Amino acid sequence: MLTNKLFFCHVTTTLIIWIAVNLIVVTSSSSPDVEFSCDGSLDNEPHYGSGGYKLHIEGSPAYYQPSRAYTVTLLSTGRQSFRAFHISVKSEESSESIGKFEAYNNFTSQPQNQCRFSNMVNKHMGKKSYVRIKWLSPATRSGCILLKASVHEKGSRWYKDNDKLTTRICEKDVNETPTDECCACGTATYRMKFYGIWSPQTHPRDYPEYSTHWSNVVGASHTPEYSIWEYGRVSSDAVQQVAEWGFPEKLMHELRAQEEGEEVLSVVKTRAQWPAYPVNGRFTPLISNFRTDTKHFLVTLLSMLGPSPDWNVGISKESMCLSTCGWVGKREYFLTPWDAGTDDGVSYNSPNLPANPRRPIRPLNSTDHPDSPFYDESGAPISPVARMVIERVHLDGDQCGDSEEVAVLDDSEDVNVDDSNQGITGCMYSDWFDWMECSVSCGWGLKNRKRMLKAGKDMMCTDLMQTEICKGSEVCENNENVTTCIYSEWTSWTRCSASCGESVRSRRRVMKWPSEPAFCNAPLKELVQCQQPSCNEACLYTPWSGWMPCPAICGVGTTFRKRGLKIGNAEICVGMQEESKCMTSMNCSPDSRFDVAECTYGPWMGWSACPVTCGAGQTFRKRMLVDSSTPAARCEGFQMESSKCMTSLSCDDEELMDPGCEWRAWSSWTPCSVTCGMGIVMRQRSAFSLNEDVECGNQEVEKEVCNPSESCLPPCGYQEWNEWMPCSVSCGNGATIRKRFLNSTVDNHEECEAFEMEKNRCMVPCQTMTSPTSDVTECISTPWGEWSACSESCGRAGLRTRWRNFAALCSLEREQKKCGKLPKCPRDCVMGAWSKWRSCVKPCKRASGKARTYRRRKTLKKAKFGGQECGRKREVKACNCT
Repeated sequence: MLTNKLFFCHVTTTLIIWIAVNLIVVTSSSSPDVEFSCDGSLDNEPHYGSGGYKLHIEGSPAYYQPSRAYTVTLLSTGRQSFRAFHISVKSEESSESIGKFEAYNNFTSQPQNQCRFSNMVNKHMGKKSYVRIKWLSPATRSGCILLKASVHEKGSRWYKDNDKLTTRICEKDVNETPTDECCACGTATYRMKFYGIWSPQTHPRDYPEYSTHWSNVVGASHTPEYSIWEYGRVSSDAVQQVAEWGFPEKLMHELRAQEEGEEVLSVVKTRAQWPAYPVNGRFTPLISNFRTDTKHFLVTLLSMLGPSPDWNVGISKESMCLSTCGWVGKREYFLTPWDAGTDDGVSYNSPNLPANPRRPIRPLNSTDHPDSPFYDESGAPISPVARMVIERVHLDGDQCGDSEEVAVLDDSEDVNVDDSNQGITGCMYSDWFDWMECSVSCGWGLKNRKRMLKAGKDMMCTDLMQTEICKGSEVCENNENVTTCIYSEWTSWTRCSASCGESVRSRRRVMKWPSEPAFCNAPLKELVQCQQPSCNEACLYTPWSGWMPCPAICGVGTTFRKRGLKIGNAEICVGMQEESKCMTSMNCSPDSRFDVAECTYGPWMGWSACPVTCGAGQTFRKRMLVDSSTPAARCEGFQMESSKCMTSLSCDDEELMDPGCEWRAWSSWTPCSVTCGMGIVMRQRSAFSLNEDVECGNQEVEKEVCNPSESCLPPCGYQEWNEWMPCSVSCGNGATIRKRFLNSTVDNHEECEAFEMEKNRCMVPCQTMTSPTSDVTECISTPWGEWSACSESCGRAGLRTRWRNFAALCSLEREQKKCGKLPKCPRDCVMGAWSKWRSCVKPCKRASGKARTYRRRKTLKKAKFGGQECGRKREVKACNCT
């Protein structure tokens, strides 16, 4: 004992010393021993190279955007570690600091004091393999910047001014050509990937419970003269349909018309993404390819964030052309939402509030409105909701400038559901079937298309259906809306409100499309009566106790066992005690077979415990030799007698297991049968056999008591629902509510609310009729006029128009449709610019009188459909050799 005490004291003393030493080390390391100057230098000269350290911006963005936060990492690329560091950021054109640094955490880094620049240094001298800091880019255009790091490893070993310790990054447009001209040659093909990252995890505030989606990504590569959408401009009707409804057809029609008119080179359209957030945590991009050339070098794209009033993301007039007369290699855009200016709603599910007049397109800000899901009173930038990557695939034709280099495209993590049938998950699909009909015959609706799974696991391969917005006719016949209402799936049934007696359970669903209570009257909640036993009949028992010892010394006797009552009425619940036949031994008289002459045995001992808990078993007893009359007697040292026994005639199900069968593991416990008070939970198991020829029918259910913490208050008694209130708008889509009040004739508890309210969407037709004597302007239409001649004589852009008038002060109404099949428009040949005349020096030396020079030009586009043919590609003239 003394030795143990001495050993304990020794260990305790050693531990205290170790803790004290380490506390001194930690305390002393709170202030750096190595102090860098403001430009990141130390007293001695730095070692050559980078020392195996690297400074980079996480995500490796191709450029930086104003007022954005970036993570800058300094790390060791090997096993070495460093103790001190200095990180600075400066403009490439001046020595001024650009942007601002912030500590990634409070343990490793801190701002450098007494320096006019926003530098970051180490907070302690402990070993580090990497360190992260945040860089907030400047709000104004600042050109290219340089991030530099100095690293102190140990002793006099430190590193600075190495390429791996310097990162150069420029603002978006520094290296790109102005958007009004492009000097690049040939064509470039790009691949656009759109990643929707808007999810409950990235933007949890007020995230919609249903119908989250990204509409089709639509847009085009086009000339500088053409515009789809721009900040500060008012949205067109086509952009409005994308922004509010995610409906791209009108915009696609306009883009294809401009394709014929040569303002557009490539039209972009991807599938839509339902739901908006990644399935199984995997970002599957929306993918499309497009081409650019010298004339069509700008790219504009957009996609609606839904549900929302008119919020979108996208890029506008992004140039793929460089000032070096080459083509962009890769660009990455982190997209935040912008407001199309056609609806004044401030939240995801705001009622329809048309902006009249329309407002210019603008980016959303975190201080726009307190009810906005992006609201932040500090004014912090809105986190990106999507990411877009544009990367060059290949170049075609003669190139004349320096294009950016691109890495070999690796699509191993991307599945293009439009162009590929198989991804890395081993999913192989059939081709897409045709789009189904629109879900509505008039107004807005949805349409689907499907494909079959040919190979792969059902749980992993889920991309079997695509959904798009569609539109029926403009006006519903007889003003009867035939909207097809689309609801979510029913939730699971709730638990019964009680474990016995009268109880109910319920399930709910929500309206997904288009949420118009005026026409969608199917119930959103269902109640059913639970088939529960009477509370006087519901009995839950404890497990049985063991069988009592058999009272009969021999022969058949009677035994019993008991169990307790957990739930139920003791006066009604029976079966608290169970009796069964038992048998200690079937031998009640001495067996003469055990009598041996000249051998004397003592009395028989008691029978051994029956080895089985039910049914027939075998028991034993013995007696010992006491004396033998003669030495020649053949006496055994003891005698043993066996007999049949039976602890209980009755066997439980478990004990009557079928031969060759065994129990599976217990299932999980079911939820408590009640939400308050005392209820029941259950679990079950079944029997199985490894032998296919053996059938096992055994099943067992086990019940236990549960007692949720919630108090059991009676349900609140409310009156019937009132009628829906008038729609919040007089024309178009709005919101409506209805209420029901507490029933004063029923005894309700204090926690009951005075009323309940339901809110839903509504729609009021905009076409009205009033009497001539009414003060309200009557809008009674005349019959439609005749269709006009086609606006074009060729191509696909032609439209036919007809009009009808409205009486009084109401305006005209116009209806348009395509002209049908027209001949293709003639396209004249397009020739490139002439090259310079070839030098006459050599021809004049050979034969001055016959010297000739020439110049050339290329055919950019051949004539088609009867257009003007191409001119000469080469011109020759005599040299002036004097």
